[in-house]
Amino acid sequence: MARTFDTGKHARAIRGGGVPAPAADAIVDVIAEATDSLVTDEFLRNELAQMEERMTARLDLGIERLQNEMVGQTERLRNEMANQTAQLRTEMAEQAGQLRTEMANTRAEMWRAMYLSVGVMAAIAGIALAIAELF
Repeated sequence: MARTFDTGKHARAIRGGGVPAPAADAIVDVIAEATDSLVTDEFLRNELAQMEERMTARLDLGIERLQNEMVGQTERLRNEMANQTAQLRTEMAEQAGQLRTEMANTRAEMWRAMYLSVGVMAAIAGIALAIAELF
């Protein structure tokens, strides 16, 4: 909003100071033209307030976009973690099954070894008895 400049009032004031009318009118026209692009404090305050509103709206929109992106990334990470957790559980179950099988096989081998040991001990005892009977 341009500053209000009453050319008639100011021209009369300059003429009242003794300046001829054509010169007074020329001076007022030059001043009016020069001050035409000046703004009032009120206009400037209004423009700044509108600019602040626009910037606030843009910031709010940017914040909302970032929040939405963060929510999306969080969901993707949760899904990825859930998938990895499921995969790890499956792998652990497979490994636990393999360990159970290995433990069962080891237990069976230990029993076989123990039975063989008992059999060998019985044979040794039998041999020892046979030797004892010889003497």
